[in-house]
Amino acid sequence: MVLKVMCGHHNHELAETLVGHPYAGRLNMSEQSLLVDMTKSKVTPENILLTLKQNHDRNVTTIKQIYNARQAYKRSLRGSRTELQQLMMLLDRDKYIHWSRCADDLEVVTDLFWTHPKAVKLLNSFNVVFLMDFTYKTNRYRLPLLEIVGVTSTGLNFSSTFAFLSTKRKINFTWVLEKLKGLFLTSKGGPKVIVTDRDLALMNVIANVFPESYQMLESGHWSLKKVLGNSMDDLCSCWDSIHNVVILQHNKIKASFERSLLLTSDPFKGYIYKKLIGCVSRYALDLIVKELERVQQIGLDSSKCGCVLRRTFGVPYACELARYDVGLIPLGEFHIMWRRLHFSNVELNETELELSIKDELKQVEERFNEVDIGGKVIIKQNLLEITCPTLTSMVPPLHKVKTKGAQKSKVQRRERSTTRDPSYFEYVDAFHSTIESSTVKSKLQSKPNVVKKREFQ
Repeated sequence: MVLKVMCGHHNHELAETLVGHPYAGRLNMSEQSLLVDMTKSKVTPENILLTLKQNHDRNVTTIKQIYNARQAYKRSLRGSRTELQQLMMLLDRDKYIHWSRCADDLEVVTDLFWTHPKAVKLLNSFNVVFLMDFTYKTNRYRLPLLEIVGVTSTGLNFSSTFAFLSTKRKINFTWVLEKLKGLFLTSKGGPKVIVTDRDLALMNVIANVFPESYQMLESGHWSLKKVLGNSMDDLCSCWDSIHNVVILQHNKIKASFERSLLLTSDPFKGYIYKKLIGCVSRYALDLIVKELERVQQIGLDSSKCGCVLRRTFGVPYACELARYDVGLIPLGEFHIMWRRLHFSNVELNETELELSIKDELKQVEERFNEVDIGGKVIIKQNLLEITCPTLTSMVPPLHKVKTKGAQKSKVQRRERSTTRDPSYFEYVDAFHSTIESSTVKSKLQSKPNVVKKREFQ
């Protein structure tokens, strides 16, 4: 076989563009830098590719190359660390308070709890109302994400704690709420009101861990669901998205505190607000202003007032303000529950809390001297994971976690529908419709019998 090579001739037409050729679509240094910045900002691969093509008309990069470049960047951040080692490193880097636990005799992580240090200060300062709700499909392992949300005196929400749980059972809920309870650093700490969805296991555990709190039913934290969406990434990517949300929350809360202290509008310069400026949030003052406008119409009549503002926000309502207006009671005697709002006042003095681990370390040393060589190895490994979290031996679940507990029996489609329950009048209408249809059907069936009877006669 003889192969003839003719220089300057091609056996096919030349390509008009280089789209799809791996070499031509590779990113240069500036494009890689832009991709990294946009990836950190949670920009989608499609929008990254669109930006690159807008910056350079002759860019022939494909979406597959964008995905490959993003994965290469994420691998470069982790290096030789495992997924859980990388997550522990991130938590330790940003000084998060975190706990974790594994399955019996295994290194597979089952539950993971973490909270930002500033969130601990916020939940101790604003410990009245907390919302608890789950988010699903945030990671490739299908671990449900529990978010516990608090409310500041400026009307803003803050994410106090997060937890990945392997199952929604009593033992998991108890572990999480006990960790939450340990974050309240005063004897009077603990939530007064807890808002949840209708999860009976969670509600029962709340009643045991926080028996003095009042429970309400509701749905919350839609903002976190919007950010996470339906993700199939690893735990590190999920944590990174949550971390960005927390940082933005704290910046917004701090700005609201500063506005409450520094900005004084004309409506609040009167004598009636003299003792409230700097001690009550602008959010609370706006509520009081609206109630003062109702005083002229309501007066001292509590039946027209409704008197709900004191129970919901802790500020005086219209008929209560009317009593001050006529001189029955001074405004200073109102029990206003709003705290002073400067962010530095939320800072906790750790010296006053007298936190120490001397007794705990002494117990660990005594326990270490008592156990055999196997126990010594376990204690040393646990201490090593506390001091060097990046050396953790934990691994993520091998398969997607089943969160629903026992297998459900097969039911008809209409019985497992997620639509709302019909209202009472709809039940009544359906009942009457059934009665009418059965009556008409019985009449139609009786007519042939009448005809046959007449023919027989």
